Amino acid sequence: MASLSRQGLLDEFERAALASGYMAVRTSDAAKVPARYLLTGASAESIALLVYIKNFTPADRANVDEYRIQLRRDVLPLQMKRYATTVLLGYHQKSGLFVGFDPSSVSTTARTQISVGYVGLRAVKRAVRRGMSFDRDRLGRIAVGIRPELLVPYCLHARELHGAADEASITALLNEATAAFNETEPGADLTTSIDVPSERKRLLRSVSVLSRDAGFRCRVLEAYGYKCAVSQMQLGLVDAAHVLPVCEDGSHDRVSNGVSLLPQFHRAFDSGLIYLTPKYKMRLNEARATQLDRRGLSGGLDDLRDALGSIELPASKREWPDPALIAQANRARGIRV
Repeated sequence: MASLSRQGLLDEFERAALASGYMAVRTSDAAKVPARYLLTGASAESIALLVYIKNFTPADRANVDEYRIQLRRDVLPLQMKRYATTVLLGYHQKSGLFVGFDPSSVSTTARTQISVGYVGLRAVKRAVRRGMSFDRDRLGRIAVGIRPELLVPYCLHARELHGAADEASITALLNEATAAFNETEPGADLTTSIDVPSERKRLLRSVSVLSRDAGFRCRVLEAYGYKCAVSQMQLGLVDAAHVLPVCEDGSHDRVSNGVSLLPQFHRAFDSGLIYLTPKYKMRLNEARATQLDRRGLSGGLDDLRDALGSIELPASKREWPDPALIAQANRARGIRV
């Protein structure tokens, strides 16, 4: 399989950003290294990224499992800016996986090119099941295998993740935390039974939450065909919403507690402005609408009301929203149906 061109690599990065729930807007020419991006997601804030990305190549013929990326001397030292996060990525075309390395650890002494991030592909492929996987390269540096759905969360936490590289025990714990990607029931907090500094506990919790959220999003969007259940729109803009909020007893991450929604419907749903009935109709909460009207914030309510109705459901009935969870969610939000 031929290596991807630079434009091809950037295309894969942008597709992965969409799969992560973000829009990646490139603000530099395709030939410029590093590529400059602005990421926009559910929040209004834009995040600046400097992206170095290379194809993975076999490290040597003797070890067919080991791969590396190589950087030209003329791109060194890697740019590190206060206003942006710098990420160093390898891409393995056959598996569709990314691998993240610590850009601050790259030597600047190479005369022609430098090999970076020797890593075993079998370890990286754990990310297929776990969303992210953590391994160590020849020099003991953490290498992070990443599914596309977790690429942006990785980028946003890359400094913190690679900052744990000096602690070998943390690598195993990080891999344990990523089990949440495939868990559909609330898991035990692994940080309660281990003795690590508080900042490391926060990191482990963050990885667990990121993995859980990404796994839930993958399952729900796949079930709904990556379409908004209300509008049937796709465009890479759809979110996965919990029917019963995660803070409520009995909430879980199975598809039957999810519904795919465009961001404006997601926010309206979470805030109680719209709600789902046990017969799978999305309705406007008239009490909440009246409150907005009194505050002079009712512009667009008629358009929102007109957009609502019966939702599009997954093909498998077992993945339809659970009526019991719908009723519990409406009670929790103070909505009378």
